[in-house]
Amino acid sequence: MTAPGRTHVLPLTAQWYLAGWRSKYRLRAKTIRTSVDGREKIIGFAVTVLGYTIALGVFSGPCHTTRGWYRDFGHRFGRYTIGGWRTVRRVPVSTGWVFGGNRDRIGCTVTLASRTLMWAKLATRADLRASRERRGLIPGPFWTGKRVHRALRVLTVALIALDMVLVGLAWYLWPVSYLVTAAYTVWVALTWVKRPHFLDIGRFTAGVWPVRPERGSPILSLGWVLHGCDPAAPKAGLELVIGSYGMGVFALVPRSGWPACKRAKANRRARQKERTS
Repeated sequence: MTAPGRTHVLPLTAQWYLAGWRSKYRLRAKTIRTSVDGREKIIGFAVTVLGYTIALGVFSGPCHTTRGWYRDFGHRFGRYTIGGWRTVRRVPVSTGWVFGGNRDRIGCTVTLASRTLMWAKLATRADLRASRERRGLIPGPFWTGKRVHRALRVLTVALIALDMVLVGLAWYLWPVSYLVTAAYTVWVALTWVKRPHFLDIGRFTAGVWPVRPERGSPILSLGWVLHGCDPAAPKAGLELVIGSYGMGVFALVPRSGWPACKRAKANRRARQKERTS
């Protein structure tokens, strides 16, 4: 059926149209057919009443579109693409399939208020591997050193954030058990210790450090820190060991040796300054 004269077309979806025109017939109903690959296919229906024809069908392909955007992803698990564009004519809502070269369904489109979003699968994982092997690009292991390092950093940040949330909830929900909450806060802070940390204040220092397992560290111990390995050496401070972590406050050198230590430190800084200048 051919529509003579002026035709008014209203797009209902990206492919379906509602059309109307003047006709010479008074009353008529007919299917609209076309030939696809040598076979006839029904693409719509038309009804004529008193010389006016209304047709519903798929006419001349989808609406024209503006320039779209596309982003490819999933090179490791099979290559996919996502894209979008805007139809030139107004389309309220529409959905449709995306077909590949062998007429297989590889994706879908969704149109809402003339804005279309498309998702499609460009290649399978086997196709990507075969293509890389033909080009001599053998895919390496997924967990490379860089990715392992990045994953460990993300896991560490997540655990620290979780610990901070738990500490906050502990202080908020346990207003009576301050001792238990304080102990849990100290334990969380100790679990973050991976290497020794010290803060020097004059002749004294305070720090925390991990205890090596081969030392056979006790669950809880409190003892003196001595100047030297001799059991009769003068006491320097206190050391507290909790599980695999130790902490203490002690003097770096005896009081009698502090002036000589300060002079040696000043001489060392002077030599470093001369090297840099």
